Amino acid sequence: WTRDRIFIRASVIKNIAMGLSVGFVFLNTDMSSSFFGVLFQGNLFIMLGAMTSAPGKLDDRAIFYKHDDSNFYPALSYLIGQSLALIPQMLIDVLLFGTCVYWMVGFVATAQGFLLYLALFFSFNFTMGQCFGLLSSVAPNKSVVQAGGAVILLLNVLFCGYIVSPTVIPDYYIWIYWMMPLAWVYRALILNEFTSNDPVYADGLGDKILRSNGFLYKGEPFTREWISYCFIFLFFFLVVCFIISAACLHYLRKEPKSMGTPDMPTKDEKESKGKKENSQIREATFIPVDLTFKDLSYEIKASKGSDTLRLLDNISGFFSA
Repeated sequence: WTRDRIFIRASVIKNIAMGLSVGFVFLNTDMSSSFFGVLFQGNLFIMLGAMTSAPGKLDDRAIFYKHDDSNFYPALSYLIGQSLALIPQMLIDVLLFGTCVYWMVGFVATAQGFLLYLALFFSFNFTMGQCFGLLSSVAPNKSVVQAGGAVILLLNVLFCGYIVSPTVIPDYYIWIYWMMPLAWVYRALILNEFTSNDPVYADGLGDKILRSNGFLYKGEPFTREWISYCFIFLFFFLVVCFIISAACLHYLRKEPKSMGTPDMPTKDEKESKGKKENSQIREATFIPVDLTFKDLSYEIKASKGSDTLRLLDNISGFFSA
């Protein structure tokens, strides 16, 4: 992930700039409505980043098809490896953006609250990356990926509980609210703030804020245990995305399957071929030579960025005829 250093620098600048921008807008706010707004904006920023990176995965899909035709590895292994490779970049994004926002806005100043906040942001970032990546497994081109991503973004924004309070969502739409990852993460972040042990929310003030904004379950404000339920939901949602993506890559190919490797020869064919080669070697006349090499290096240009990759680094060896 460190090959494209220009992208990393741009990402660092972007996250710091966005974190400072949001932090200064809501600097040390004491309005509960501002906390709801800044948490929604932070999650929206993460979703937009995941959506814009999804079309680029179509280029990686062509490489996977080539590897799959050669029986390199199954689709699920490819998806898991691809996701794990992005973890360092996701951690940098969450730490830079999340830290600026958390301490500048003035959320509850406890280690537990801060770590839960970062964990929720990171989990959401990782999950949405795979959710939008699912589109690149089934879509024929980048335009369809962008259109599908816009639909997913719209559903999450409308049914996360910020624009429309959960208690106001009609019964025939409430099932969408319970299926949206943003709704679970947004609710968990709100609970992390308003159900904390901070003296500011003593005397039931946190429950009053939750009740006034419609965050109720069976007539009572959501409790802190729903934060744990959020992580469980994201885990199973992620597993489902992995399974569906792997199935689509394997069974719904968008490119024809190549011929692959030829069939292995039989024992008799090997023996006849070996005898033919031996006879050709005996008939050929050549002078055997020994080959030595010292401090051999080999470099190629990286696929991303302007850096070079050294495949051989000062290798020495000897071949005897």
